[in-house]
Amino acid sequence: MPAFEFDTPLIDNKPAAFVTEIKLDDAILALQDAWPCTLYLFGGKIASPTPNYPDAHRLAFTIVEKRENREFVFHELEQRTISTMFVTPDEKDRSEMVDMLKPAQLPSLHRKPKWKVYDGQWPFHEDKPYHFIKQFFFDRSFKNTVSWDFSIYLFSFFTPEKLHLQIFTQDMNEQTAEDHYRLEEMMATFDADLKDHNKVETLIKTGDKFFQEYVLEHPKCDNAIIALIAQYGKTKKLKDAAKKRISNKQ
Repeated sequence: MPAFEFDTPLIDNKPAAFVTEIKLDDAILALQDAWPCTLYLFGGKIASPTPNYPDAHRLAFTIVEKRENREFVFHELEQRTISTMFVTPDEKDRSEMVDMLKPAQLPSLHRKPKWKVYDGQWPFHEDKPYHFIKQFFFDRSFKNTVSWDFSIYLFSFFTPEKLHLQIFTQDMNEQTAEDHYRLEEMMATFDADLKDHNKVETLIKTGDKFFQEYVLEHPKCDNAIIALIAQYGKTKKLKDAAKKRISNKQ
């Protein structure tokens, strides 16, 4: 575990397991009332024994928010009895089924979540949706400290007085997670080499439909890139969408 400028959070009176560090920097400033910060995510188990299941436990997370003035804010997230989201004790638990919402209603800071859409939940602050920040897969290295074979989805919402955070979890096998990380890597490569036509063409040829959807929706996707989707699209829907974009620009 790396060294921190704060005491390691405790979950069920034991040091929590460090999971990952997330920087909310320049991109976050586009959001209303937002400020740059770094988030440190920790996870752990809380014993919840029952007569039939004496070893039962439930998950809990702590997110330490480090602000630019070096102030640290601890967000302790747990599931309530009937809630699907992990929330802080003072947070209103309101979420909606993803498959009942339009994609345009679901803002993401960078990437869209890769999950089982039919089972996904999106949190709301009053009438406004949270922003999706990042997902993380818990592999077998977390078996003893947290759990394994599931992914978490981190959401944020800024108000003038505080940063609101919520987590959604979903069972996911290792192969699905590996597919996600490959997709993340291809997206990052595309962003970095956007002007290298040969690299972009190779990425589009080898990428799956999710990567090609990302490319087609990218704000810097030009006619040459759209033409590659029209040629190498993995689905008829993608090819037709690309061709329509080209014809509309002529």
